[in-house]
Amino acid sequence: SGEVEVDAAGLVAWASSTGMGLINEVVYVEWPFMHEAKVVAVLSEECSVRESDVGGRKQVVVSPCTPDERKAFRKQLAMTENDLRYKWAVSCGPVHVLLR
Repeated sequence: SGEVEVDAAGLVAWASSTGMGLINEVVYVEWPFMHEAKVVAVLSEECSVRESDVGGRKQVVVSPCTPDERKAFRKQLAMTENDLRYKWAVSCGPVHVLLR
C-alpha cells in the first residue's frame, strides 16, 4: 500500500538524534508562502524533543509523550494532512514527526 512501518523505538531514536539537531534552527513553513520560523520542538507520537531549563542551563531534552500529548499529536497531524490534501491538493504520504 506504499505505507512504511515504523516501530516506536526506531521513531524515538530518530526523533531524538534528528530533533536535537533541529532545535533552534530556522526552517521554512506555511507552504507555499515559505515564511521563516525557528524550530522549538520536534514531536512524534512517542516523544518530544525540546529545549528546557535544566539546573539553570538550557539543554535539549527528550521526553516521552503523555496520553494527552499523543492525542494532541494525532489531532494536529490529521489537521495538517487534511489542510495539505484538501486546501492545497498535496498528498504528503506518511508523516511521523511534526515540527513546532
